[in-house]
Amino acid sequence: MSFALHIRRGYIINTDPQRRCYYGAYAKSETVWGDWELWLKDMTFETREDAEHAARQFAREDQQFKVVELNMNTYQAFYKGQTKEVQATSSFKAQQLAAKQFKAKREYEVTVMLVAIDGEQVTHSTGAL
Repeated sequence: MSFALHIRRGYIINTDPQRRCYYGAYAKSETVWGDWELWLKDMTFETREDAEHAARQFAREDQQFKVVELNMNTYQAFYKGQTKEVQATSSFKAQQLAAKQFKAKREYEVTVMLVAIDGEQVTHSTGAL
């Protein structure tokens, strides 16, 4: 199981009817929160505690973090006649992980195919060939 951080940023909106602003401070304002988005694309955490610790470390009053559990997919990896089954969140991460397990010098020589999404088997069609 792995976890990721999602972030949303707060934007200060001037709600004063006369739009007064004194030295960058509004007479009357409110915070409007944006949409949740993945914060660090390549950063995942092994435990929920690690992800929550990182969220506390980077917390500011104008941004909020939440910990999201990533779904693990199953991939079949192929390299020079060898095969291995790998659990990862994306095919790129599966390729990197399989290259380490195969001890491949070049990651791009490892081929990965999706086998299951959240434990549900995936059937590939030959119609595209």
